[in-house]
Amino acid sequence: MKKYIVILVVLSLATSAFAKKDVKPTFEAGSNVCLIGDSITHNAKYMKNIVLFYATRYPTDKINFYDVGISGDVAKYVNKRLKDDVLSLKPNYATLMIGMNDTRYMRENPNDWFRNKLEENRQSYIKNVGEIIQKIKDANCKLIMFAPSPYDEDAKIKDKPVVFGKRRELEFFADQCRRFAFKHNLPLIDMWNYMTDVSIEIQKKHPEISTSGNDRVHPTDMGGYVMMSNFVRTLGEYREISTVEINAKTAKLEYSFNCDVSDFKAEKNRVSFDSLEYSLPFPLNKDTAFAEEYVRFVKEYNRQIIKVIGLEKGDYSLLIDGKEVAKYSSDELAKGVNIGNNTNTPQYKQAVETEKASFVFRDFCNSLREINATEMWQKLYELDSFEARVERLEKMLKEKKIKHPYIRKCAVLYKTTKPKQAEMFAESRRLHDELYKIATPKKHRFELKKIN
Repeated sequence: MKKYIVILVVLSLATSAFAKKDVKPTFEAGSNVCLIGDSITHNAKYMKNIVLFYATRYPTDKINFYDVGISGDVAKYVNKRLKDDVLSLKPNYATLMIGMNDTRYMRENPNDWFRNKLEENRQSYIKNVGEIIQKIKDANCKLIMFAPSPYDEDAKIKDKPVVFGKRRELEFFADQCRRFAFKHNLPLIDMWNYMTDVSIEIQKKHPEISTSGNDRVHPTDMGGYVMMSNFVRTLGEYREISTVEINAKTAKLEYSFNCDVSDFKAEKNRVSFDSLEYSLPFPLNKDTAFAEEYVRFVKEYNRQIIKVIGLEKGDYSLLIDGKEVAKYSSDELAKGVNIGNNTNTPQYKQAVETEKASFVFRDFCNSLREINATEMWQKLYELDSFEARVERLEKMLKEKKIKHPYIRKCAVLYKTTKPKQAEMFAESRRLHDELYKIATPKKHRFELKKIN
């Protein structure tokens, strides 16, 4: 009886040797990750791309990302709001990118009063960032430090003249973030140097374009893609989507990675199999495709390899679920072909649908954070009751003390959105989870047929 049990175990191992999920994210599945910052975080351009990467690369290992950025924020206020606005979410990980507004707005006048406050302002930044780091560590949360994204003085943007001294001060803060990372042994995502380097390359052909956006500060989706690529590379996430290697001559599945291969058949001029892949490609849109020329991210990370040796010489049609997606020669297939950036595959189309959901999630988070932003902009945190806060806003609006159109719009909406904040937060989590549902792995039928 024992003899037969051993034989059955061996057979089971032989048939399931390649049936496994081989990739895992840096963050443990189920982790809460809070992205702390100012408007660059609030507008969620880089968050959208980070969330999209993790949803497509690790769709069965959901990571819960939270946008806790506030437009106009500074280190001092992050320190003030940290407990209630960030640590209340019980994060396992947090990222911190702050500094753009801590530079204040310098003026061309060398006698500007703020020039005499530089050292005081620098020391305030250092003090508050140090306290933020300690509070996050005390909460048993792992911190990932960002050297902040740059202020671009070099882009030829007509409507946005360079603000004197801003880049210099921000560079000082970026250096302090590197020092904090070294002192506390924290992972460092150096957005300052990476985005600057990419902008330099872009501006050789397009002097008016910057990874820091059209106002020299706020990255567009293109800049958010650049930031995501630096984030993913620094953390060392998996570059492979899946790999299948077949010997058609011996009718043998030689190797598979991050996919379950079943119903495998092979002849000298035809191969077919089912594959359940555990990752999707990262999709590009018009904006991110422009940046890809310079960061070469999907070229490196969308590795979905099919390799078939022993085929009869000639050209072959690759069909997935009965539809032709590409044609390859037997020589190309023997070397291995990468279909990760083939927009015709159902996997890529599924990734595109996931990206559509990521835009919806991004925009909703942006609106949700406007509630917190209004409370900071108008110092509503000084007032305990909702009624007192609304009264202050209505008085300021009536007296036309809120000039900026966007800030005024948020103030007008506060009376309606604040009572619904918990409901809106729940909806943001539903939209986040929808990303992962759309990216759920699906089995596909692959066929290689010789073209007569």
